[in-house]
Amino acid sequence: MSEKTCPKCGSVETRKYGWKILAGGKKAQMFQCKRCGSYFRGKGLAKLSEPYRYTRFRWWNKIDLEEVEKDLSKEFSVKKFSPSRDEMELALGKDERDELMVSADTLTAMLSAFRAVLFQKESASFTEKDVELRKIVLELYKRERPTPFPWSFSTEPKFEAD
Repeated sequence: MSEKTCPKCGSVETRKYGWKILAGGKKAQMFQCKRCGSYFRGKGLAKLSEPYRYTRFRWWNKIDLEEVEKDLSKEFSVKKFSPSRDEMELALGKDERDELMVSADTLTAMLSAFRAVLFQKESASFTEKDVELRKIVLELYKRERPTPFPWSFSTEPKFEAD
């Protein structure tokens, strides 16, 4: 039975109907049978071109970026970003603006005192190194929301690993 064969009546007289978005960021070709009129999904799946992006948080205690930099620089590429500081500035958290950019093969993480953003520039399967970076970041930043209050939920997008 080919991808274009109707599972209901077995007819090969079908036409393409469109795409159906599936869980995990994939899409499947839909078909309509010309004989019985039923709709069905083709077997082939196509990956959407959405790169991975996920934000995680810490709530109460900030992370020591210098210690994290030492630990992660052994295995990953790490760059530190420190914005210039003005002693006259009056702002909450002005000493918590430092960030680390940690890069694996296709996955990059921007780490700050209370937030981590995992992202890919282009959609690709995760390598072992990417999976390891993701695991480390999710252990350090355990929360999916920026606050303990019940708003601003985020869910992790699906990804493929080699």
